Amino acid sequence: MLTVHKLLVRQGDALYEVLDMFNTESFYNEEKLLKQTALDFFKEHLKADIVLKNGPKMYFCKKIDELEFEMVNTDMAVTTQA
Repeated sequence: MLTVHKLLVRQGDALYEVLDMFNTESFYNEEKLLKQTALDFFKEHLKADIVLKNGPKMYFCKKIDELEFEMVNTDMAVTTQA
């Protein structure tokens, strides 16, 4: 069985799935101005709803409206040795 873990980010009351992340320096020019065209290109390419910035990283995210989960049986048998 293959298990895939998704990186989730909470911003206020909203929950987002991180589609991809990049260093912020990739989206700024030498004058420290945002390269909006590059940012918009990647946002559209990744089909991201929002771009969040946290320190040196930019997170391209998709909003999660409903969280999907699968119940897992966590019963454990504990044995003791005498």
